[in-house]
Amino acid sequence: MWHYNSYKKQFTTRITHLYTGYGREYVLELEIGPIKKKLEDYNKTIELVKAECKIKGINGSQYNFKKNLKITMLNPQEEVKEAVEDKVTAVQYFRVKVGETIGEAQKLADAGKHKEAKEKI
Repeated sequence: MWHYNSYKKQFTTRITHLYTGYGREYVLELEIGPIKKKLEDYNKTIELVKAECKIKGINGSQYNFKKNLKITMLNPQEEVKEAVEDKVTAVQYFRVKVGETIGEAQKLADAGKHKEAKEKI
Protein backbone atom coordinates (compact mmCIF):
# COMPACT_ATOMS: atom_id res chain seq x y z
CA MET A 1 0.00 0.00 0.00
CA TRP A 2 2.87 2.43 0.77
CA HIS A 3 5.64 3.09 -1.73
CA TYR A 4 9.00 4.65 -0.90
CA ASN A 5 10.56 7.09 -3.35
CA SER A 6 14.29 7.07 -2.56
CA TYR A 7 14.94 10.08 -4.83
CA LYS A 8 12.45 12.30 -2.97
CA LYS A 9 12.92 10.41 0.32
CA GLN A 10 9.21 10.13 0.91
CA PHE A 11 6.46 7.54 1.22
CA THR A 12 3.32 7.75 -0.90
CA THR A 13 0.08 5.83 -1.10
CA ARG A 14 -2.88 6.04 -3.40
CA ILE A 15 -6.53 5.46 -2.52
CA THR A 16 -8.43 5.07 -5.77
CA HIS A 17 -12.02 4.88 -4.51
CA LEU A 18 -13.80 6.81 -1.76
CA TYR A 19 -17.43 6.03 -1.17
CA THR A 20 -20.12 8.58 -0.41
CA GLY A 21 -20.23 9.38 3.28
CA TYR A 22 -16.82 7.77 3.86
CA GLY A 23 -15.01 9.28 6.84
CA ARG A 24 -11.60 10.87 6.49
CA GLU A 25 -10.46 10.19 10.01
CA TYR A 26 -7.09 8.43 9.85
CA VAL A 27 -4.73 7.58 12.67
CA LEU A 28 -0.99 7.87 12.13
CA GLU A 29 1.22 6.06 14.61
CA LEU A 30 4.86 7.01 14.38
CA GLU A 31 7.80 5.92 16.49
CA ILE A 32 10.72 8.34 16.49
CA GLY A 33 14.06 7.17 17.83
CA PRO A 34 16.04 9.11 20.41
CA ILE A 35 17.60 12.42 19.42
CA LYS A 36 21.02 12.95 21.00
CA LYS A 37 21.21 16.74 20.77
CA LYS A 38 18.97 19.39 22.29
CA LEU A 39 16.33 20.68 19.91
CA GLU A 40 16.34 24.42 19.39
CA ASP A 41 13.20 26.43 18.61
CA TYR A 42 13.96 26.57 14.88
CA ASN A 43 14.12 22.77 14.48
CA LYS A 44 11.29 21.61 16.76
CA THR A 45 8.46 21.93 14.24
CA ILE A 46 8.40 19.38 11.43
CA GLU A 47 6.03 19.05 8.51
CA LEU A 48 5.30 15.36 8.87
CA VAL A 49 2.56 14.71 6.31
CA LYS A 50 1.43 16.36 3.10
CA ALA A 51 -1.88 15.09 1.78
CA GLU A 52 -3.25 15.83 -1.66
CA CYS A 53 -6.67 14.71 -2.81
CA LYS A 54 -7.82 14.93 -6.41
CA ILE A 55 -11.42 14.00 -7.01
CA LYS A 56 -13.22 13.70 -10.30
CA GLY A 57 -16.97 13.89 -9.88
CA ILE A 58 -19.53 11.86 -11.79
CA ASN A 59 -20.38 14.94 -13.83
CA GLY A 60 -16.69 15.45 -14.72
CA SER A 61 -16.00 18.28 -12.30
CA GLN A 62 -12.56 18.32 -10.63
CA TYR A 63 -11.87 18.97 -6.94
CA ASN A 64 -8.40 19.40 -5.47
CA PHE A 65 -7.63 19.52 -1.75
CA LYS A 66 -4.29 19.85 0.04
CA LYS A 67 -3.57 19.60 3.75
CA ASN A 68 -0.39 19.46 5.84
CA LEU A 69 0.25 17.98 9.26
CA LYS A 70 2.92 19.66 11.35
CA ILE A 71 4.16 18.36 14.69
CA THR A 72 6.24 20.02 17.37
CA MET A 73 8.78 17.85 19.17
CA LEU A 74 9.98 18.72 22.65
CA ASN A 75 13.12 18.08 24.62
CA PRO A 76 12.68 15.53 27.46
CA GLN A 77 13.06 18.16 30.18
CA GLU A 78 10.43 20.51 28.70
CA GLU A 79 6.97 20.53 30.18
CA VAL A 80 3.77 20.85 28.23
CA LYS A 81 0.20 21.35 29.27
CA GLU A 82 -1.53 18.00 28.74
CA ALA A 83 -3.83 17.98 25.75
CA VAL A 84 -7.47 17.04 26.06
CA GLU A 85 -8.17 13.80 24.23
CA ASP A 86 -10.40 14.16 21.20
CA LYS A 87 -13.13 11.51 21.36
CA VAL A 88 -13.36 11.02 17.57
CA THR A 89 -9.59 10.58 17.24
CA ALA A 90 -9.50 8.12 20.14
CA VAL A 91 -12.31 6.07 18.61
CA GLN A 92 -10.50 5.93 15.26
CA TYR A 93 -7.21 5.00 16.95
CA PHE A 94 -8.82 2.07 18.75
CA ARG A 95 -10.68 1.06 15.56
CA VAL A 96 -7.33 0.77 13.78
CA LYS A 97 -5.75 -1.15 16.68
CA VAL A 98 -8.69 -3.59 16.77
CA GLY A 99 -8.38 -4.12 13.01
CA GLU A 100 -4.66 -4.87 13.35
CA THR A 101 -5.31 -7.33 16.18
CA ILE A 102 -8.03 -9.12 14.22
CA GLY A 103 -5.70 -9.33 11.21
CA GLU A 104 -2.94 -10.87 13.34
CA ALA A 105 -5.41 -13.33 14.87
CA GLN A 106 -6.64 -14.28 11.39
CA LYS A 107 -3.06 -15.02 10.28
CA LEU A 108 -2.58 -17.25 13.31
CA ALA A 109 -5.87 -19.04 12.63
CA ASP A 110 -4.94 -19.54 8.97
CA ALA A 111 -1.68 -21.12 10.14
CA GLY A 112 -3.67 -23.56 12.30
CA LYS A 113 -2.72 -21.86 15.58
CA HIS A 114 -6.29 -21.51 16.81
CA LYS A 115 -5.47 -21.31 20.52
CA GLU A 116 -2.97 -18.47 19.96
CA ALA A 117 -5.49 -16.69 17.70
CA LYS A 118 -8.17 -16.89 20.37
CA GLU A 119 -5.74 -15.54 22.99
CA LYS A 120 -4.79 -12.69 20.66
CA ILE A 121 -8.37 -11.50 20.55
